[in-house]
Amino acid sequence: MTRAFRRRGPSAMCEGSRHEGLESPKKSVSGGSRAGCNEENKSSTMSEVAVDDPKNKFDVKGTLRKAVTFLRSMDTSSSKQRLIFVRQSSLAPQKARKGITKEESQKLLSAAQLDATLQLLFYASKGDVVGVQAMIDKNINVNAADFDQRTALHIAACENHIEVVKLLIKHGAEVNAEDRWGSTPLGDAQHYGNIEICKLLEANQGKLAKNARNSLMRMSSALVPEYEIDQSTLSFYESDTPAVKGNLHRPALWQGTKVWVKFLPGNIAANEQFVRKFKDELALLLKLRHPNVVQFLGAVTQSCPMMIVTEFLSGGSLKNYISQGRMEPQKAVAFALDIARGMSYLHSHKPEAVVHRDLKPSNLLLRDACGHIKVANFGLSHSVKNLEGSVEDSVSVKHSGSFCRYMAPEIHRRSAYDKSVDVFSFGLIVQEMMEGHRPFHEIEEDTEVARMYAEENKRPPFRHGGRRYPPFLRELIEKCWDKDPAERPTFNKIIPQLEIIQSNTNWKSKLKSFLGRANK
Repeated sequence: MTRAFRRRGPSAMCEGSRHEGLESPKKSVSGGSRAGCNEENKSSTMSEVAVDDPKNKFDVKGTLRKAVTFLRSMDTSSSKQRLIFVRQSSLAPQKARKGITKEESQKLLSAAQLDATLQLLFYASKGDVVGVQAMIDKNINVNAADFDQRTALHIAACENHIEVVKLLIKHGAEVNAEDRWGSTPLGDAQHYGNIEICKLLEANQGKLAKNARNSLMRMSSALVPEYEIDQSTLSFYESDTPAVKGNLHRPALWQGTKVWVKFLPGNIAANEQFVRKFKDELALLLKLRHPNVVQFLGAVTQSCPMMIVTEFLSGGSLKNYISQGRMEPQKAVAFALDIARGMSYLHSHKPEAVVHRDLKPSNLLLRDACGHIKVANFGLSHSVKNLEGSVEDSVSVKHSGSFCRYMAPEIHRRSAYDKSVDVFSFGLIVQEMMEGHRPFHEIEEDTEVARMYAEENKRPPFRHGGRRYPPFLRELIEKCWDKDPAERPTFNKIIPQLEIIQSNTNWKSKLKSFLGRANK
């Protein structure tokens, strides 16, 4: 057996006791780079002394393999050595992603002890713009990679050094370079929640790898949730991808059933805030079961883009239904009852009530042409542990779009609020069904309408007079949008009132129909 005797680098931190620089790449399990170096002193030669060992046989192939690997490690354009960083590749195997502690990272070699490629990676890991620029001035290839094919851009994206990222991109760094596991700089930045770097890379055509992980992905297939849907089982009715068209909702065919799919495409998935909202909506849908709440069927979380799959409701949205004109009173009341029952379930949900916060006609779906409404889209919904408590506002008026037109004054004022914000929105929706157009339809800006609710205490006018409204319906609407949240009725109280109004409306409708036939 040959036993290798060699000198070590002066202060090198090696991964284990073996010389990684002499190991076969196929046997390596370590990821990327930040606090240790398997650097062999290049001034010394690899000397070997034969030692008789009766317990072992001389391994000729192993020795030759190590020698070849060692010679390759001298290549300065693409180092075959490895630095072990605090933050590893986002797609590295679990065993290779342990990294090192912050204390250990302080024991890093000085850059002068590394080859040219590793010097560049070293400076990138430290956020040393001057050091990176110095290496570029020496004509070092900005796309040079280490043993794991990780470039300086991978390292800077992981470590959140945005100035280094800008510098590397300026000098022609490959934005979509893939490491040995297929991870791109954008994938690494997303994995570690470096949002500003994600935006910068996206602006420079950065992309996620096809097998990029998101924060919902499990490291082990044994931990994949039972609701997981294989993306290949979904057949979409259009050939273009949602990420290209920007369409976040599309119908698809899944196991012979038409379904509705909501996407979180790759460019949004880089934003950890959106991923968190997606995760919250998914967790909420798993708990909800009611005839007037859209049914959750499954989700795609182990690949990009992530998706939420729900039942397909062929009747379209209430928004589209209202666009055909104002409804007959009995139809409007029947729809109002469906909405109220769904919302009552959400507000009474145990152990935590659910505040929808985005109740509007486009989020109310019809099962079919005949009606029956279901509440959908829980992207802004919030669970409340204290059912009588208030919730701190986290809805940005600037980015809430058409919801502003149905937004309670307390949300616009960014003050504490409770479940009654949904009641306010409900009152506006019922009035819209009766009037046939959205609140203050003559005003284009949704944010201006929200301001009028909050600052001027204005409400949409009843343009069709009291005769068109069934008895007590107009009064109920006015109670729902009261400026004082404490005066608004709960959905548990709204339902019996609507049932009384419905019975009176149905009786009048039947009488009117009977008299019409008698006159003929």
